[in-house]
Amino acid sequence: MLRVRRILAVTAGLAVAGALTGAVCGLLALTPLVVSSWLRLPNSRFAMFSDLALWAATAGAALGAVCGPLLAWSLLRHLPLWRVIAWAAVGTVLGSLGGWAASGNPFVPGLFAVFGGALLGMATAGVGLRRRAARLARARHLEAAT
Repeated sequence: MLRVRRILAVTAGLAVAGALTGAVCGLLALTPLVVSSWLRLPNSRFAMFSDLALWAATAGAALGAVCGPLLAWSLLRHLPLWRVIAWAAVGTVLGSLGGWAASGNPFVPGLFAVFGGALLGMATAGVGLRRRAARLARARHLEAAT
């Protein structure tokens, strides 16, 4: 029973960390909108941006709370959590920016492109980190054997 409680506590912690990181990544995904609004739109549109920022942070937190523990428990179980969170966050932001670029219009983004890019970026970063960790472990094992 103690093991189950510990697993649930770690999973809850991963969900909270994923939600916080997802909220920040959701806000960072709005970077093209912020830059384009500073360059083109008058200040009266700030209310629209603040509503969108709240929505982006909420959506990012929800996705992070679900996908964070899944990624940590499935692919990256034996790696430090700070590295898992950092790589997943960078991959998510880069993927969402790639989704903005794929949608073609910075004012009306294709929601599927931004979310799809974020999820694809996070998954790609997770797989890349897993492969990198396996390659480093093999190199350490070969070094120890010689």
